[in-house]
Amino acid sequence: MRSRRAGMARPNRRRVIHRLSTAAFAMKGDRARGKTVENATRLARARPPRRRRQIPGLRQRGHFYFALTVAEDMAELGKAYRQMEDLQREDIRGFIKRRNAMGVGVITPLLLWLLDAQLPPNKLANCLKALESFLVRRVVCRYSARSYGRLFVAMIRKLAEDSPENADRIIVSHLDEQTAQAALWPDDNELRESFLNAPLYQYLTPRRLRLVLEGIEEEVRTNKTESGEVPGELEIEHVMPQAWPANWPLPDDVDDYEEARAIRERAIHTIGNLTLVNRQLNPALSNVPWDQKSKALAEHSVLFLNKWFVNDGPDVWDESGIAKRGQWLYESAVKIWPHCSDFSVV
Repeated sequence: MRSRRAGMARPNRRRVIHRLSTAAFAMKGDRARGKTVENATRLARARPPRRRRQIPGLRQRGHFYFALTVAEDMAELGKAYRQMEDLQREDIRGFIKRRNAMGVGVITPLLLWLLDAQLPPNKLANCLKALESFLVRRVVCRYSARSYGRLFVAMIRKLAEDSPENADRIIVSHLDEQTAQAALWPDDNELRESFLNAPLYQYLTPRRLRLVLEGIEEEVRTNKTESGEVPGELEIEHVMPQAWPANWPLPDDVDDYEEARAIRERAIHTIGNLTLVNRQLNPALSNVPWDQKSKALAEHSVLFLNKWFVNDGPDVWDESGIAKRGQWLYESAVKIWPHCSDFSVV
């Protein structure tokens, strides 16, 4: 005679992940990513699913089997979770690093769902690219992350109702449907405004700002470059220094000195005036004049971000040069992080 448990149908694990993620986000004050799975398991064991969301085969068999099944599934999911957090998977390593830099651990249950769905590599890549574009654009445009929990739970619900083969299309369409600022995918005009005029050095944490600059550096590298990876431990450098008056004076013919000074004080913190250098080069650049700084960048930096100064940089570095480079960086950014209206899935 078969045991009672042996004759039971095993619930779909992706639906279990959906329930776990919903339970995890329901917890207030859950600050650590590592607690998401742990708390979800505890809640799932402590409370049976609502009748209207009952998993087939469990209505008559009770809470115990649900908890036992969750424990078994969590053992498998825990392995995937550890591989993800320890950056063991090459296909998601870059996304996880950028997720950590942005501080959006709330997306973790959605990532577990995508990994458990065993999507084809191109489908998984499309999903991650769409999510990254959405998140990076919102970071650069300074949108709040407060509503991400509800947004991603709703996304998991939609994914669970459809075929995994359509995961990338569902994610893009779901984000495209959002109209409230709490979940809006910033368009190209907003992104360009932030790249050209926002003092991002003051608005973003160094980690988030490096994420953007490193992403552009990876994009502008060619297939002939020795390595596609950006060197680690790079520091953010102001091309025109923050202490600019000594060696970078305003032109003598400005009509309104105070206004020109205010414009420059804002421009030096825009991304067009920011670059990446290693720790050894950073002190040497400091507040030196443009002719010395551009020469040092040409001689010592291998980054394509800095090759721009050699190939396309102006003879005089001022507000117009900052705006020109900001436009170049923006044009690279829209290729890396496209808007949903320009996003194509195959």
